[in-house]
Amino acid sequence: MLLEEEVNIFYFLDYANSIWEKKITSEEIRKLKQTLFPGQIKCNNPLFLQSRKYTYGMRCLSSLLIQDVYSLTNQTDTINKYFGGELRDYILSSQFYSICRNKKLNSTDDNIDNFYAKYSGKMMDKIYNDLLDFSYDKYKKLGNPFPANILSEKLISLVDSTEISLKDLLDKYKGKQIMIDNWASWCGPCKHEIKIGKKKVQELENKNMKFIYISLDRGCDYNKAKESAISLGICDQAYIIKDDFKSQYAKYLNFKSIPKFILLDVNGQIQNLNHIFPSQIRDVITYKKN
Repeated sequence: MLLEEEVNIFYFLDYANSIWEKKITSEEIRKLKQTLFPGQIKCNNPLFLQSRKYTYGMRCLSSLLIQDVYSLTNQTDTINKYFGGELRDYILSSQFYSICRNKKLNSTDDNIDNFYAKYSGKMMDKIYNDLLDFSYDKYKKLGNPFPANILSEKLISLVDSTEISLKDLLDKYKGKQIMIDNWASWCGPCKHEIKIGKKKVQELENKNMKFIYISLDRGCDYNKAKESAISLGICDQAYIIKDDFKSQYAKYLNFKSIPKFILLDVNGQIQNLNHIFPSQIRDVITYKKN
């Protein structure tokens, strides 16, 4: 418990750095780290790696140590210097995930590709290797449109049963940001979010965004999906995709659960593969026309 409390100090310092005008410097963090954890930090007790307080505190420490380091290569060198063993693998894979999920880095694709080539499959535990694979796959999709085979997937309108390709549907709203709400009639959380998010959806649509609802119901449940869409007031914007979770669309997006919101920019490029729910969005100014 004492070790967890010492690590927790870095959680509070990381938070303080986000709100204080005078920032804690990396040099000050290194001195404190050396006092509490001399030398390279390795976690020899596997139970600590199961503790969120410990692992999150160590992530905060690594974040503070690299706060002034802007390239992935230099960030990686810093993490390798101060951490070792499985703890290092945890921090490296977590850092890589944070970078990849929103494609935010003052670096080049080569840095990302080189990191992945160097560390993929070489972590001590499968869970970290899987996280690298997942992160890299997401990174490669962000900033790009759906590939041709996904755009050719067929959707069926829940209004009149007409068929349309995903490409033709997206082309109808060129020049608008598009939010795809992936849902199903049997999904309670999906329907709940559509209900409580109505007001925010309307605000976003007034800011040059178009909402499209793609049902992952089975084809034989078309009528159930339609009835649900009508009751939710989304039928005019709702479609059911052929082959539901077995479709190339669902496999490409690697759905593990729904609802899942996908944001496309005005050029049809994927901007976010796991957008927060509309009901949780506070500021719609972010979504003004580019």
